[in-house]
Amino acid sequence: LAGQINGSTGYEEAAAQGLYAGVNAAIAVRGDAEPFKLSRSDAYIGVLVDDLLQGVVEPSEGVEEPYRMFTSRAEHRILLRSDNADARLTPMGARV
Repeated sequence: LAGQINGSTGYEEAAAQGLYAGVNAAIAVRGDAEPFKLSRSDAYIGVLVDDLLQGVVEPSEGVEEPYRMFTSRAEHRILLRSDNADARLTPMGARV
């Protein structure tokens, strides 16, 4: 549902947005002050969310294609590798 609302397409994009929304919903229920955020240099999910928030997808302008996450959109794609994901994301996961 999150993907449809935000104008993105693809199972991966929808799953990423649902995960991101679910984590932040749990944080809100717990009453934590700071929401969970991933930057463009943290993860591809951060690139996806930032692109959607910055208006890469502008439904009011009549885009022909829904947003699709491509690795070429990430300026930090050399750093966003699976072999270092644990070092980048484990500290954030422990906080959640």
